Amino acid sequence: MSYAKIAIDFQKAINRASELENLADSLRHTVNHDLAGAEERLKKNWGGESADLFIRKTSDISDRLMSVSEQIRKNAEALRELAVRTREAEIRAYEIARRRDYNR
Repeated sequence: MSYAKIAIDFQKAINRASELENLADSLRHTVNHDLAGAEERLKKNWGGESADLFIRKTSDISDRLMSVSEQIRKNAEALRELAVRTREAEIRAYEIARRRDYNR
């Protein structure tokens, strides 16, 4: 293990956290813009019980997708925090190992 290896592993984890955040943002954008727009168009162009039921189901799906988006964001935050703590622990362990005298 070296400082460079610790830094590379840390950066990989941070990059993955950023990818998760981008995924959450993309999902949220899709729900807020694409699905919401489709729902509005449906309301304007379709009526009756079937339309109401379909729109309610679409709304439920949108709510669940928003919840998934929030969970992905929380996972990204947790990954980022874990990466920081792991890097700190690995650096401490590396420093301890470097100071040891194995020739006693």
